[in-house]
Amino acid sequence: KGEEIASDADVKEKPANTSADLFAVDSTLSTNFTLRSYMVGQSSMSRAYGGKSIYAKRRISFMNTGITSLYKTAYNIVSGNQIKYEIDEKKLNNYEDKSSLYCVDILVKPEEKDSLLMILQQKLNAVLPVKARIEYQTIPVYVITNNGFSLSLSNKETSYGFSGKGYEGTAVTITNFANDYLSNELSLPVVDETKLNEKYDIKTVVEMRTQAEIFKSIAALGLRIEKQERLMPMLVLYK
Repeated sequence: KGEEIASDADVKEKPANTSADLFAVDSTLSTNFTLRSYMVGQSSMSRAYGGKSIYAKRRISFMNTGITSLYKTAYNIVSGNQIKYEIDEKKLNNYEDKSSLYCVDILVKPEEKDSLLMILQQKLNAVLPVKARIEYQTIPVYVITNNGFSLSLSNKETSYGFSGKGYEGTAVTITNFANDYLSNELSLPVVDETKLNEKYDIKTVVEMRTQAEIFKSIAALGLRIEKQERLMPMLVLYK
């Protein structure tokens, strides 16, 4: 009818250029730490640099990421069950509130690459409005053990991905498989006690995204999974 209407719908943001280095880090820099607020047009994501990158194993970037996720990565926490809040959890993890999202980039010297996460912990605690510490607590977990595992060793470049249909990893460890996939899919942290420390090509197939199907896919690899209790690091978020 040509009449004006009122709407509270969000307008979709125009995607930004994701091929450029948004933190302007180049090969002449040996170290860098950048903290920015929400960046329009960017998805929430993180990137670890490996392989043949000049920043291999000494740089991590985060785009539009919440404080909880930043600290989870920095302290290598694999499950939401390992997080304790001494502040309002809902406000902290509200991704609709763009003022609570940050873009972070850290690059350390080549000789410091083994301390990348420790340095990230220090930097985040120094600049973010929420702080973090580690406490230890005995909690329920799933433990995976060797039950006839016989996959061949792999010397390829490490990569992995997963969805509701399963996991596919190239040159990954059982600990990678447990931390990156199983601890994300199951209700509890998953602890690797297989004593299998080499890298393998691991693939699972899940017909339905249920715990029973995931357990079945684990058994097909020659692994056993059981619910037990273990002393685990707990990420405590506070002000």
